[in-house]
Amino acid sequence: MYEYYKKYFEEIKVRQIVTKDRKKAEELLNLLRKGEDFVELEKSKSEWLNKEGGDLGFIKRGKMDQTFEDAAFALSEGEISDIVE
Repeated sequence: MYEYYKKYFEEIKVRQIVTKDRKKAEELLNLLRKGEDFVELEKSKSEWLNKEGGDLGFIKRGKMDQTFEDAAFALSEGEISDIVE
């Protein structure tokens, strides 16, 4: 039952910073790993924001791009993924 729930109903809260420039993405990732505030970088550097900034809210499996989902669901709370293309 747990595995069924995990597969079909698991959801996580996700934030993102979007840029088309790989070098900029690498620079932002380095800043985040050095302790810069995610939300501040998101607001000032992301090329795409919705009304909540880069906060996508809670997502369930099967609702996003597979590569994005795989990266997001592999993280523990508070972790930052590598660059996802």
